Amino acid sequence: MDPQVQSIQSQNLQNHAGHAAHAQGGGAKISHQGMSLQIKSAASSIADIAEEIGSAMSEKAKEKSLDKRSALHEVRKTEAMERAENYLKNVADIEKQEKLRNYLLDMDKNTSPKGLKEWLDGFSSDHSEAYSALEMIKQNAAKAGNKALENQALVLQQQLMEEHGEHIRAGFNVADTAVLYSGKEGSEKSSGELVNGYQDTVLDYGGVASTFSKIIEEHGEEKFPMALDFLRQALGADLAAQNSSVAKERLEAIIGDIKDIFTLKTLLDMSNTLVNRLQNDYGEARAKIGQELMGGMLKLTEAKWVSQRDMSSLAQDMDIKQLATEIYFGHRISAIFAKLPPTVFADDNTRNALLETAMSYVHELVDREEE
Repeated sequence: MDPQVQSIQSQNLQNHAGHAAHAQGGGAKISHQGMSLQIKSAASSIADIAEEIGSAMSEKAKEKSLDKRSALHEVRKTEAMERAENYLKNVADIEKQEKLRNYLLDMDKNTSPKGLKEWLDGFSSDHSEAYSALEMIKQNAAKAGNKALENQALVLQQQLMEEHGEHIRAGFNVADTAVLYSGKEGSEKSSGELVNGYQDTVLDYGGVASTFSKIIEEHGEEKFPMALDFLRQALGADLAAQNSSVAKERLEAIIGDIKDIFTLKTLLDMSNTLVNRLQNDYGEARAKIGQELMGGMLKLTEAKWVSQRDMSSLAQDMDIKQLATEIYFGHRISAIFAKLPPTVFADDNTRNALLETAMSYVHELVDREEE
């Protein structure tokens, strides 16, 4: 081949290779009238366009996410305000509602953290009411542009929730149930009293016997069925709530005790019948009532060790003096002890020991009569 032709072909091959490299990379560089120009390849231009589109889509996604968060925040604010208004309307008394209204009217004058804390301490001892009042103050302050008061209310809310979260959640969760039962015929308790009773019973749950005694003391024997039904329904509402007052397992355990609490009411009825019989047929226990007898029997279930002397003391507390009366009394309380639910005892051994002691007590009385 002619050397000159071969040189030209070699130069062409190098030029093609260079163009290919530019096409794959950032493009070609050319000179025109002393100026150096960079010409981007098609692939590079497409990549830039794709990057711009991706960036725009990313910004749109961020804006959409922010809009969604903002909407969710507004929904939560609305829910919190509605919950606070509902609780204060249905649970707080008129005096407290008026006190809050007056505070909101003079909100611009209230900027001291100490002042808000002092006002709150005098507003209510119910932590759910206090939390609700702070929610009203916080959101109204935000609307008025009172940032200082808004922040103060938020800080106090956080402190309340940290220290009394169970109490606050319990109040919110059972408020509607309390309103329903306070409006029932024969109910003598306000919705606020029912809520407070629920909080005391559940958050400081002392077991079957303690809860039974507490209900009897607060509501009386006549209202006991309604009070126990309220407790059952309120426990269900608390359990079904998204944020229950205490662990759901704990609420379920208390619900499981409801049947045994009702059983104690049946045994109280038996105690009343026994006392009436002692009074009418034996002329004894004149100033006594079934609640006293039931209370004494439940105390014995809590003792680690029960003797026949304890049984005899129970008879003495009921003003029983005649041996024949005491024998009848011993038989009847033995039957009541046997019907007590196992949950009122520390364990099966304690229950069995008490039942054996009660029977031995009766046998000893019979032996004394036969002497």
